[in-house]
Amino acid sequence: MDSQADARVECDICQKPCSSKKDLEIHVRNHVKRLKHGRNPVEEKSVCFYLGANSFGQISSLSSLVCWSPVLLTENLNSVICNLSSVAWIDDQRQLQLCGFREGVGKIDLTVQIPQKIKFNSITYAFRSICGITDDGIYGLSAKDEWEFIKNRALRRICDAKETIRRVATCRNTVYCLTGKGQIFNLMEEDEMQVKIPGTVFSFDCGEEHCIAATEEKEVYSWGSSLKGQLGRGTLQDEPLPERIPALGGLNIIQIACGKWHNVALTSEGDLYVWGWNKHGQLGLPCPDIKDLQTIESSVTVQAEPVLLDFQIGVRRIACGSAHTLVLADDSTVWGCGLSKFGQLGKQNCNEKEDKLVPIRLPEGKVSDIIASDWSSIFLFGK
Repeated sequence: MDSQADARVECDICQKPCSSKKDLEIHVRNHVKRLKHGRNPVEEKSVCFYLGANSFGQISSLSSLVCWSPVLLTENLNSVICNLSSVAWIDDQRQLQLCGFREGVGKIDLTVQIPQKIKFNSITYAFRSICGITDDGIYGLSAKDEWEFIKNRALRRICDAKETIRRVATCRNTVYCLTGKGQIFNLMEEDEMQVKIPGTVFSFDCGEEHCIAATEEKEVYSWGSSLKGQLGRGTLQDEPLPERIPALGGLNIIQIACGKWHNVALTSEGDLYVWGWNKHGQLGLPCPDIKDLQTIESSVTVQAEPVLLDFQIGVRRIACGSAHTLVLADDSTVWGCGLSKFGQLGKQNCNEKEDKLVPIRLPEGKVSDIIASDWSSIFLFGK
């Protein structure tokens, strides 16, 4: 018995014990697949804490407009998302919980059962609604609080080809999806539905007016607005079609995260590359609104090309809100930079802005994943 116990090894990502090194390798590969496919890497049910804006009643039990200290959102969580005005999650009873503000309804604190025949891989905000992503397509929550299968020309084409949908993201009024074959489709288009990107896309994200995609061929592409340098090609020129970001070519990028007008890329070595808008310090670079006159010459408002961020701890997960960035380090500590006036970096970071990564004080335990929304931060603790 003792020798068997000694042979057990623990996953550094979710702390799950594995019976052998071979089982651990398989287990970690599954994590990598989920990370690359945009799915929550936490396999087991999680405990979830929330920081940030509460002006729409996202945390219905609180009367304050800001959550400066981590608030327990729920236990036994399977999936969670948040946006500017609401937070939604699926619990272990296959129920969707939705709190905050809902368009056309007002403030809500809603529970909706998920039918047994539907298995959501994740949930997201798209098509002006809460949506659940399955292997077969996308379900939207109707005004009558019923799950309806979304059918449009692009989705029918994807389903007819028996493609799986790995991730859905929204850029302004455009909804994109990443398929199991590494292709991106514009779900709002009737004709040119596929976004033409050379190679196989494994990670992509959208900002307010731009999109970033990373391919298996070690290239990163961007398109959309570059008003604040968010396309990463050294200019402020918009580009309607995907083009390579030269500064990231050849790097082994494993995750892309987009804020409203800024971006972060994570490499397999745990390095961070940042570019775009830095008005609030969200890139972790010196910010002119924070620095005094003696250091303002070295400060950055717009970083039009990716640069390596000087951070001495290895990183395994990144997330971006509208104007803040979260980093989950290899040692399970969480760091953040950028706008903090709504509490998204915690009460110990009382400055409205932080232009370097600072530690975020959280309850004891190992954080397994991080999520950032407009003015909010969510932290998952694997059980």
